[in-house]
Amino acid sequence: MKVDEFYELAEFLYKNPPQGIEEGAYRSAISRYYYFAFLRLRDNIVKHDTRDEIKDLLNSPQAYSAHAALQVYLQELGRISMKDHTLKSTVGVTDIGRVTFTLAQELRNLHNKRKFADYDTKEIDMTELKTHVMESKQLADIIKSKINKTITLLGMVTSLPNAEDIKKKLERKKKK
Repeated sequence: MKVDEFYELAEFLYKNPPQGIEEGAYRSAISRYYYFAFLRLRDNIVKHDTRDEIKDLLNSPQAYSAHAALQVYLQELGRISMKDHTLKSTVGVTDIGRVTFTLAQELRNLHNKRKFADYDTKEIDMTELKTHVMESKQLADIIKSKINKTITLLGMVTSLPNAEDIKKKLERKKKK
């Protein structure tokens, strides 16, 4: 599967919504921007963090788990890098850690927009919906631009996020 096609489809739907079904086209564009960002990010991480337990977690058939697990993985990677004393002397590593930490928040924001687009069936003003599409595109573009920094960080940290720690954090979030 070519993940970039999700982005291309989102762009097409955003710029050329079929007459009479504009709302559905815009909502679908938001969803496609999210899945482009999620899959591109996830695929790059599992390509570089080859541990089976991480691959299993980020490819979980339970939809909430894979999406939330990727966000927690990114938060943990950022946290680990900012605490890694061997990296503190390396120029820019703490900045990359912050980038990775904020990447988790951007992915969460885009995920929330996708859930709105897919599940909120209330009628919405088209101008407001177009704003959601534009914000989703911006978030997808930001996420895409930060992937390489995240992959660089994966190769530099002395420890990586632990699958069991991620699962515990997910369980705590579920209980809230």
